[in-house]
Amino acid sequence: MTSLVPQRQPALPAFLGLAGLSLLGLPPTLFIGGFFVMGSDGCFSGDQRFICSVAGQQAAFYAPVASWGAAVVASFLVGLVVHRKGGSPLFGLLAGLALWPVGVAIGYSIAAG
Repeated sequence: MTSLVPQRQPALPAFLGLAGLSLLGLPPTLFIGGFFVMGSDGCFSGDQRFICSVAGQQAAFYAPVASWGAAVVASFLVGLVVHRKGGSPLFGLLAGLALWPVGVAIGYSIAAG
């Protein structure tokens, strides 16, 4: 006899998929960060823009990387909460997709400034 109560699906495959999809975001993030550092190519001696300093170049590179890391953590946390409520952990990707562009925008504003 079959049960009328729906059985919870195992979470491991979904969380492994979430981890794999999260790791796919690292190469483009590093690529974008490298392009933001190239915003310092127009600097000249005595230029006072933030991107022309070492700290500005590092901030322009690491802002997207930091937001990618925060997006991965947020994806897993949201996925865990959704899974405990009976949904698919892959909904956590929406949290990551909402958080990652924030760091990219910060890096761009540093590079363009």
